[in-house]
Amino acid sequence: MPFTAQNLTFSYGESPVIRDLSLSLSPGRFYGILGPNGCGKSTLLDLLCGHLKSESGEIRYGGKPIGKWTRPEIAREMALVPQNYHINFPFTSKEVVLMGRYPHIPRFSRPSAQDMEIVESVMEMTETAGFSDRYISELSGGERQRVVFARALAQDTPVLILDEATANLDINHVLSLLEIAAQGVGKQGKTVISVMQEINFAALFCEEMIFMKEGTVAAAGPTPAVLTPENLQRIYGVKAKVADDDFSGAKQVTFRRGQGC
Repeated sequence: MPFTAQNLTFSYGESPVIRDLSLSLSPGRFYGILGPNGCGKSTLLDLLCGHLKSESGEIRYGGKPIGKWTRPEIAREMALVPQNYHINFPFTSKEVVLMGRYPHIPRFSRPSAQDMEIVESVMEMTETAGFSDRYISELSGGERQRVVFARALAQDTPVLILDEATANLDINHVLSLLEIAAQGVGKQGKTVISVMQEINFAALFCEEMIFMKEGTVAAAGPTPAVLTPENLQRIYGVKAKVADDDFSGAKQVTFRRGQGC
């Protein structure tokens, strides 16, 4: 189902973070949200999934205001992989991934055989099955992040929201998990909305890019159209070369040393 946001504003206290922001997201696409630190990327995600309420403007999902969706309904529609995941209870990795199935399990019921099959499948897919019985608190930051990613996949929602979800991972696992997300778009028609800092990974996987600056959309559209040296200069204040790369099959960006010093 589509997202539409019209004239959103949001502030933390006296500090405005989102300023008159409007955008439209069609289903079945992989979107990358990029921009300088503090431009409102993570706040926009929290607004889209109803964790925060805008001061003005409106967000609609599937044609219905996001505030009219109940929390259980949202949990069956959207799965979030946050930047940081903190848990103080001694849950095993498998128990954490199983939490992704809770929106689909009737109240007072136990997980079904199908629920457990889904959990085992996504843990194999994300290479987390090897530490399924280890406590989440015993894992490294990268291992923990992969478990949280697996939990979101187990939630099996039409929309997957990634908030710098691969920031703590090595290159191999970044490529692997983003490929899993991309396959969900291509094969199942899912929508992926991902805040990313690494422009070249975004160019490799995202069909569309949304560049933010100072709380609003600075450029948006198909990746080949908006990933330009002019936009990078205007949004980040850096000079860059953008070129088609035969090896990756995507546009890639290169920079010179000495900028920002």
